Amino acid sequence: MAKKRAVDKTKKNLPKTPQKKVEVIEDLVNSPQTKKALLKKGLVKSPEEEKEVEVLRAVASDLSSAIKVLKRNNKNEGRAAFNTMKSLAF
Repeated sequence: MAKKRAVDKTKKNLPKTPQKKVEVIEDLVNSPQTKKALLKKGLVKSPEEEKEVEVLRAVASDLSSAIKVLKRNNKNEGRAAFNTMKSLAF
């Protein structure tokens, strides 16, 4: 119950416009102690995790485009490459 009251009071005291609200919350989240606590709970990603996600998205995109090209290729080499890529799926 105390948590709900605290959240309600905080919401009431935050600025009404979304941009100003975001600025205030961003400053709160960027404080070292708060950021550390949010990282522990998994609510905020560390810079290393963000880079890893970006790399994985790039790899997935590259594989997807390669598969599309190989699927449309009717030559034996293309089919062999496609079958090889399918066998590597994990």
